[in-house]
Amino acid sequence: MTFDWRKQAALCTSLLAVTTLVFAASAGEMTFRLTNQAASPVQVEFFSRDRLKSWPEEGRLFILADSAPQKFMIPCNRGEKICYGAWIEGQITRSWGAGFEGKKACDNCCQICDTKAKSPLYQVSFR
Repeated sequence: MTFDWRKQAALCTSLLAVTTLVFAASAGEMTFRLTNQAASPVQVEFFSRDRLKSWPEEGRLFILADSAPQKFMIPCNRGEKICYGAWIEGQITRSWGAGFEGKKACDNCCQICDTKAKSPLYQVSFR
């Protein structure tokens, strides 16, 4: 039995091309734009409803310290449902959207990952 380098190289090239196409088809990014209208700093976290993933990474949170709009770019898989939760810093019982740890049901706090969609500006406010 002889080893044909050309056939092996062609096979590797084909596998690499297929892998690249599959990854490119599933990779996406979405931007959430949030502004804080609360009187206190607000902590924010984003959650996937389709897999065990949150942003930012484990043990960290985004902070909305003032009313200046902030953009949060979330790498996601196209078609993936991403939700956000916010709460007054240090007061997880006063939450908004999906809330602390993303466990609450919410209206209008989730988006489907699609790089073509423009994200609306969500007003984080507590009354």
